[in-house]
Order: sequence, then C-alpha cells, then structure tokens
Amino acid sequence: MGLLWAIMEKGGPLLLEEPELSLHPEIVRALPQMLARVQRKSNRQILISTHSPDLLRDEGIGLDETLLITPGKEGASIEPASAISEARHLLEGGLTLADIVIPKTRPAQVEQLALFEGT
Repeated sequence: MGLLWAIMEKGGPLLLEEPELSLHPEIVRALPQMLARVQRKSNRQILISTHSPDLLRDEGIGLDETLLITPGKEGASIEPASAISEARHLLEGGLTLADIVIPKTRPAQVEQLALFEGT
C-alpha cells in the first residue's frame, strides 16, 4: 500500500529502491505497466533500482530506459543498456532484458561467498 501511496503523490521525481522486495512475483511482473500508466497520468518521473529478473522481463522496458550502474575503483559508472554491443541482437533473438543485463551485474568472485565460515 505504501508503494501505491508514494506513486500517487504529486511532486518531483520519485526513486523506488527495489520495489519488488516482499512482493509476490506476479505482482512484480505487473509493476512496470502499472508504473507506466501512473507516470503518464501524473507526468512524474519515476526511477527504479532493481536486481529483479521478474521486473526486467517486461517487454515494455526499453534498452534506452535501463541504466547499468557498475562500481569501480574511482566510483560508479553508469551506462545505458543500449551500450551493450550485442543487446539489440539478443533481444531480437528472443532473450529478455533481464537475460541481458542481470549477468552484467553479477559481483566478481561471488562464488567465494560459499567459502565463508564465520566465527
């Protein structure tokens, strides 16, 4: 309910950080279309951060609407998904935006987390 309330408020840009948390996957899949309808009515800019494949599988989300934020030694870099050279061909070949961008966000050496023993 809080998500819907925030979306309907008038004002400047709205940043939703991982709105899919605690939501059923079917609701997450409906979020992009719902947010697009609300945005058209309110003319409010809505920015979403996510790691959710369910959210990114919506065919209405364009490569030019998706930004990849990549951490680096001197800070984060931001590039549109359209900068991924093979992205358009992969979409035309049947992959989803999620299939293309989620692997690009995979942390380096994440498999080493399994070695953690704790104290």
